Amino acid sequence: RRLFWGHQSVGENLIQGSSALGYSWGEASRASDYDEGTTWGHGSIGENGDPEGKIRAFVSLMDDAGLADAVDAASFKFCWIDFEQGTNVAALLDDALAAVAGVEARHPDLRILLVTPPLTTDEPALNAMRWDYGRRMLDRASDDHVVFDLAAVISTDSRGQACTSGGARRLCDEWASDNGHLTEAGSERAAKAFLYAFSR
Repeated sequence: RRLFWGHQSVGENLIQGSSALGYSWGEASRASDYDEGTTWGHGSIGENGDPEGKIRAFVSLMDDAGLADAVDAASFKFCWIDFEQGTNVAALLDDALAAVAGVEARHPDLRILLVTPPLTTDEPALNAMRWDYGRRMLDRASDDHVVFDLAAVISTDSRGQACTSGGARRLCDEWASDNGHLTEAGSERAAKAFLYAFSR
């Protein structure tokens, strides 16, 4: 199958983890990239701190750059930095799911993988917001979409225990290279779940 993954830095951790497991991704930003031998394509999407811009960028790549007709499945995600005090979680999810539905209506052969946003090692209030967004996504979309619960994967340690701070789930220390990105081990762990979700 041909795939596209739109992301920023934590998404790059998943690409690195995939490569370490023997699954390579090539850069892609237009349909012709898949004519030139790319099967699994990835690329940066939007700018961190502007989740609505990421939605628009994904739709543009699917519709205007022709990726929706070049691939079998596509996905993008928000980053932890896209959530800040004052973010309207319900409205953002409404916008994201409406955009996904629009792309799917225009390209009925395309499958879109949904992804919950990652967490940081600290910031309990913001992590609670990120976690809430993901739970709402699972509640609303898992009946008709595969949802990759990235937040749950990186906030569960190697013993199967949830990592928490201030009453909120957080990125486990053993998977963290800094406050929001993944180590090699964390990247490989998350990539296994990522690849499995895409295969579904």
